[in-house]
Amino acid sequence: MMDSVGLLHAVAGNDLPTTRDWTLRAADLILRLTVDYDSIEPETLLRIQKTRGKRPPDEALKIKLGQAVEIDTSWDM
Repeated sequence: MMDSVGLLHAVAGNDLPTTRDWTLRAADLILRLTVDYDSIEPETLLRIQKTRGKRPPDEALKIKLGQAVEIDTSWDM
């Protein structure tokens, strides 16, 4: 059996907690969610920035947020 802990933390602004570097080093997985408003419809991208023991993919996942979540699976991770 493998024990694991998940943490979702959203920070807005420039004032980062003093323990942020430690949190990022300790994390097994780091995700970054960005929303681009340049197009007619907002484009939401999910990037995997860190995966312990593996190289994260270079490309972002396109996701559509609404009443349900749709993930573009046209490429294989």
